[in-house]
Amino acid sequence: MEGINGGKRFRGLTGRERILLGITGILLAWTAAFRLAVAPAGEKSAELREFMEKMETLPPAGLEEESSALICGEQAADFLYKDLDSAFMDQDLQELADRAGAKILRMEIGEPAKEQEGIFETRISLDFRCGSMESAENLERAIDGREKSVFLTQFSAWVNRENEVEGRMEVVYCYEEE
Repeated sequence: MEGINGGKRFRGLTGRERILLGITGILLAWTAAFRLAVAPAGEKSAELREFMEKMETLPPAGLEEESSALICGEQAADFLYKDLDSAFMDQDLQELADRAGAKILRMEIGEPAKEQEGIFETRISLDFRCGSMESAENLERAIDGREKSVFLTQFSAWVNRENEVEGRMEVVYCYEEE
């Protein structure tokens, strides 16, 4: 059949052509969904798995309090801070978080507990958020790598819905009061 201008008229699609177009549309939709939703989640999951493997090197939960007592009680005097207050601990952790590229969302500073005569420890629980697992690792290393008597007893991190890393940790400061 010819149209008005002598060109061929468009004929309708056959059943086979419709099926092929339908299958192609489904494949395109699946590919788009996979690239936009599944693949990024898989990458984040792999990154989180790698991070968790690194974190397995922290001491087991049962040994945390024993190691805290040993560090607070048996180290040289230059290892311990002198006369700490909660304002110093807050500021110190905020600075470490800033340098690591993390933001502290919540901080709860516990009451000082006496470990030995003149030696105290203060436990601090905090929640943080950062852009990547690398920033979370940097924060963990910055705290645990200090030469003074501050260390981690608990640490966990996860990826939230906005693809940011959130985490929770407990930090212990040991110090002498003169």
